[in-house]
Amino acid sequence: MLNRLMHYLEGINWSREWKERTYGYSVVNFTPAANATDILTISGIDGMTINIREVTLSGASTANSSLHLYAVKRTSANSGGTNYTFTNSNFTQGASSNDSADQIGSKAVIKAYATNPTTLGAGILTYGKANHFFPNAATPTWVDEFVLDFNGEQCDPLVLRGANESLALNLSGQAIPAGLALTINLMWTEANN
Repeated sequence: MLNRLMHYLEGINWSREWKERTYGYSVVNFTPAANATDILTISGIDGMTINIREVTLSGASTANSSLHLYAVKRTSANSGGTNYTFTNSNFTQGASSNDSADQIGSKAVIKAYATNPTTLGAGILTYGKANHFFPNAATPTWVDEFVLDFNGEQCDPLVLRGANESLALNLSGQAIPAGLALTINLMWTEANN
């Protein structure tokens, strides 16, 4: 009897049974609002923990240019502004599961702002990069990528608990270079509280 139980337990794929669901999001050729503040946010919902694993941002503009980039962890929601809320049904710009066996869609709420929020939620600067380079789109010399990587064993993910917490990509009101087109990628996991 004990041998049969041990054989059964060895056959279970424990990593699959106990893993968090992993999701990705990508938006390409995104043009932020003039004098942009928050350009994109990802937030959770009550009863769910969102673990941000990776964020990347790159882009190009009409002429070589640079901007300061910021990642802000907000503890209250933005208000106002016009945003596009992407859902799982939007395959060109939306969240998708990394594993087709995951039947449950992402619960995270992703907003990309067409016009700036009227009021930004309270938050703290998490990461920043001065003078991020955006090459001339016609003759790019290289791609400068803003990367936040929380995948290593030596670091915790950036954790969003409940609906009030979000991660915002922010441009701090800077003038947007002509022809700026951004590519933004997110990867996160979700777990019930």
